[in-house]
Amino acid sequence: MRSIEEALHFYEDQLGLRVTLRETVPAEQVSVAMLPAGDSRVELLEPTAPARPSPGSSTSAAKGCITSRSRCPTWPRRSAA
Repeated sequence: MRSIEEALHFYEDQLGLRVTLRETVPAEQVSVAMLPAGDSRVELLEPTAPARPSPGSSTSAAKGCITSRSRCPTWPRRSAA
């Protein structure tokens, strides 16, 4: 995938996940989309500036990361609905 927008088609349409947070983090030069998935979350990252090469990294496409809530105490809890 080349962008968060492209990746979201898969996560939303195929997996039924919904974005709960979208933001740009200028200090990290990325745009972020977070999608809750049970007790974890999928975090999509897209560079907002030209990549600076670093060993072992690929920065030309949006990346996904799954994070457990237990490892991220600031991740918002779902409200009881």
